[in-house]
Amino acid sequence: MSKKIILAALISGVMSSSVFAAGSGTVSFQGEIIDAPCGISADTASQIVPMGKISNASLADGGKSTAQNFNIQLVDCDVSTLKTVDVSFTGGAIGTDSDMLAIQGSASGAGVVVIGMNGEKVKFDGSSVTNQNLLTGRNTLNFSAYLQGLSGQAIVPGDFTAVSNFLLEYK
Repeated sequence: MSKKIILAALISGVMSSSVFAAGSGTVSFQGEIIDAPCGISADTASQIVPMGKISNASLADGGKSTAQNFNIQLVDCDVSTLKTVDVSFTGGAIGTDSDMLAIQGSASGAGVVVIGMNGEKVKFDGSSVTNQNLLTGRNTLNFSAYLQGLSGQAIVPGDFTAVSNFLLEYK
């Protein structure tokens, strides 16, 4: 009987020692503390707006794609002192009018146009596009974007990206 107990103890000891660590890693937490009445939602601080597969024929002679909506979410807003926000965009604009963002990639002959909350075209020169009143808590700044063909240029099919930075100025 005692031999069976010793054997059982040895077997269970061998079985329990067969568990090994499979590896290790690191978890990093990153953010920024800002001096502002609102935070920016992590979901909208850096985002990709999917423009889809756009026919080159629809962009001919300055044609436009279907607009895609996107937004900037402001969170935890405290409007006790600063009550409005201006939004401005910067990026590689096409031409002197600066209301069309240049595309990069194998596609060419078009640019991205962003429409602000009041229906105006966004300029990519740092000009303010909207003066939005803030509410305590959560605020949504709505925008839309479309691809527009450049008049007088051939539309070359291919992949594209366009990058713009936004800046919030509270007043």
